[in-house]
Amino acid sequence: MKKNVLSIVVLLVSALCSLSAQTDKTPDKFKFSKLPLGACPNLIEEGYAGANPAANYAAASTTTGYIMQGGAAAYYPASTPVVKSALSVVSGGNLGNILMIKGKDSKETRGVAASDAIPGWWNLCFYVPNNIEYGTYRFTVKMRIISEDASLVDPIKIILQGFAGGGLSAETEAFYLNDQGWWQYEVDTNAPLGAANIPARLKMSFVAGTMDKIAILMQDIKITLNPTGTPQIVQLPDNDSPNSNISGLSLEKSPVYAQGGNIIVENEAGSPVEIFSVSGALLKSLKGTDKMEIPMSKGLYLVRMGNETFKVAL
Repeated sequence: MKKNVLSIVVLLVSALCSLSAQTDKTPDKFKFSKLPLGACPNLIEEGYAGANPAANYAAASTTTGYIMQGGAAAYYPASTPVVKSALSVVSGGNLGNILMIKGKDSKETRGVAASDAIPGWWNLCFYVPNNIEYGTYRFTVKMRIISEDASLVDPIKIILQGFAGGGLSAETEAFYLNDQGWWQYEVDTNAPLGAANIPARLKMSFVAGTMDKIAILMQDIKITLNPTGTPQIVQLPDNDSPNSNISGLSLEKSPVYAQGGNIIVENEAGSPVEIFSVSGALLKSLKGTDKMEIPMSKGLYLVRMGNETFKVAL
């Protein structure tokens, strides 16, 4: 009898462990590296106007995931075909195939440019398949934005939001000023027991006055159920993100980077250094030296050195 009880306990523990184990839940349509090269307008399956689709949006309940696009009510969903026309899968060299969203005036040589201007703010919503398992979903996005607009002063703001059961669960903000290289952003969405059976989704909001001169590059969007550790915002180093065959991307090491709780500035010209919050508030103004170690609290910063601006995360 004791042996049978012990066996049942072992089976129950094994079952609970398997339920909470970290598993990859990425649908194939979010694996851009697996998609064929060329225009892919049908990747976006539907449009909506406003900040969010309906919380209980039924059409998103698919077994293969679902992608919607919306945004400012004055432009969408009427302009959804414009965003769709900007989608291409292009070669990322050693990175494999990547997704590109390309503005109509972007000088990037790869991909298909949008048929017209993409105005205002706009969103992409990525739904997990509807065979929902309760737990925590982590969305991992690796992306780069190339802007040829040298006069760009305000950063391009990207908001990553996780939703489950119809409600906002978590939010991460990303900022770009011209080309700041490849970055990885993560956001978790909790789907607790008792939540409505609505697929968890990631919403990416692109806040910019215009997309005309911008090209967005995006690797696979990974979805992990019950991830370990905490969500990360990290700049991907060149040796971990080989760009040697990607046109327009530099392999040069950034002179501004994070190390040991400091912002390191390798300032060969000795230019003045200014540090801003991502909202544009000036935090520090320093006289330049050859190499500077600037202690800062954890967060995202814009660092201006001479005529260049860099983004760094601590």
